[in-house]
This record gives sequence, structure tokens and C-alpha cells, in this order.
Amino acid sequence: MALSILEPERVLKVWGGERLARWFGRSWGGAVGEALLCHIRNGRSNRIIAGSGAGLTLLELARRKTTALGKFSPEEFPIICKLIAPVSANISVQVHPDRQHLANPSDEPKEEVWYVVEVTRRPAVVAGLKVSPSQFLFADDKRRLLDFLDVQPADVLRLPAGSVHSLIAGNTVFEVSTNSDTTYRLWDWGRQERTLHIEEAVNAATGAKVEPMKGKEQTTSYGLVTRFDAGFCLLEQHDAIGGEVAIETRNRFAVIAVLWGEFSDGRHILSRGVTAFLHAHTRITLTVVSPGRFLLVRPQ
Repeated sequence: MALSILEPERVLKVWGGERLARWFGRSWGGAVGEALLCHIRNGRSNRIIAGSGAGLTLLELARRKTTALGKFSPEEFPIICKLIAPVSANISVQVHPDRQHLANPSDEPKEEVWYVVEVTRRPAVVAGLKVSPSQFLFADDKRRLLDFLDVQPADVLRLPAGSVHSLIAGNTVFEVSTNSDTTYRLWDWGRQERTLHIEEAVNAATGAKVEPMKGKEQTTSYGLVTRFDAGFCLLEQHDAIGGEVAIETRNRFAVIAVLWGEFSDGRHILSRGVTAFLHAHTRITLTVVSPGRFLLVRPQ
């Protein structure tokens, strides 16, 4: 068996709420702003709740079954997959650095791609500034200097290192990032309880644009696949009407996140909110139980 179903891990945020608890059907308490779907970082990882390695963590599985990650080692796990859902307030206006603009020896470069899951408030995304970061900081009305982007569900945004960005409350994105947690907060919408990293953010902001990506569509026997190449990962949107979906991982693992519908590997039903880790060097077939959509992430 080459599929492991992962338990999502809640992350509390000042701007969180109950949306993600409802999404996953969990009785999570607190202001949950993010759900870590697949990660290995700093000795921590998701717990496997079904399939190969059930009862272990993903890190323990990778150490026991050294072929599971393919070309990657546990210490060099390449990506983090998560859902982000600000509820009570917007996330900070922030920057992730590239390798040339790291402020501290422990900092790491970071780039991201966002898949828009839900939009209930428009515009949904801050996609840069209308002025330089320095001019922005000295302005009285900072909101009018934010460059907003109106997006729709299923839009895919590339957020390169150095881009200034934010997500507005009421919207949900599926994020894939390089394995880093380095974030420099430029502005926090007037909130005072969290530390800003103004000098670091100004230095790291390169003017890189947050832009919608254009995918390549391919008609299949079961529906439609749309592929987005973000450089560090390949993100695939699979729209399945019926039949079977064959997935081959070769020398890299892959991650499935189901948005709706139901799919079966013969032992498990994968439905909304399920994240599955697909081992490297394997081929699996998913039967479409009911029409739906899932995302497939392949690290590059």
C-alpha cells in the first residue's frame, strides 16, 4: 500500500476562527487560522491516521521506509501544504525573503503558490503596493496604497519571494510553499499585539508581482486536468466526472487534497478535507465514486 492519509494539524492565529474546523468536520477550539496538511519540519510532522504507516507520523514513516520520499530526505523535505482561512481579520501585509535578503542566519528563503478555494469577500488578495515600501510606511491612510487583486475560486497565484501580499478575511486558499516559516511583517492593519519586521520587510521587498498563473489543460478519460508550474512544485487540478484516475509518482512523492466529491483507492474513501500522501516510486488508481475535484502537488 503506497498511500497514507494524514491528520490536519490546526494552527491558531489572531485572525482565525471556526471556518477550518467546519471544513474538516473537527471540534477544534480556538481561533484556527491555518491547517497544516502535509509537512515535515523541525522534527514535527502530520500523524498518519489511515493507510500505510497508520499510527506513525509522516517523519517516522519516512525514516522507516526510506523510499517513501523518493529523491528527498526527511531533513530536506521540500514543501509545506496548508489551508489558510482568515475569519476575524486580515492576515498581515507581509514579505518572504529570497536568499539574497535574509535578515538573520536562521532565516530561510520562501516562495509560495496559492490556489483560491473560497471567496466570500472581494477584493480577496493584496498583491503588492502602489508605492515603495518606505512611502507606504509613512502614509497616513495605508489601505489606499495597497494594490488589491480580485480573484475567483480556482484561480492560482504565484507569490515569489520579495512580493508584498496579504489575504483578506472571509477567503480561503490552499497554499504550497517551500519548506520555510520566515515571514517579515510590513504592516498588521493597525494591530499592536504582534511584532513587525519593518526593516527586514523593506529590504526583502523586491517589487516582485503577485500574478495569476495560466494553467495547461488536458482532457482525460475521467475529466480534465489543469497543470500549473510554480517552479518549486507542480500543482494539478483534477476535475473528475467518472471512471478511474491513474497517478504515477516516480522518484518524487505527491500530495492529494480533496476539495469535493469522493474517490476510492480500493481501501479508503477520499472525500472533502482528506489529504493523502502518495509514496514515491508507485502507481495508484483512484476510482471516481462521485464527481469531484482534487489537487495534486508534485514537488520539483
